[in-house]
Amino acid sequence: MKERLFLPYFSTKQRGTGLGLAIVSRIVEDHHGSIRVEENKPVGSRFVIGCAVAAEKVGLRGQARESGR
Repeated sequence: MKERLFLPYFSTKQRGTGLGLAIVSRIVEDHHGSIRVEENKPVGSRFVIGCAVAAEKVGLRGQARESGR
């Protein structure tokens, strides 16, 4: 079952759509991250999301200062 958790329309709940984890997985992958599921003893599951940290932050403020605005 773990291998299907991130597939669209897979749900273990009677009223679930099965889209939640598929959407989260896609967003995390689009940002070059990773997501995995682990057991959370004594019950439940834990989802671990990993994200890369940028070495340099480039923002609008830095661009505005450089252009003299």
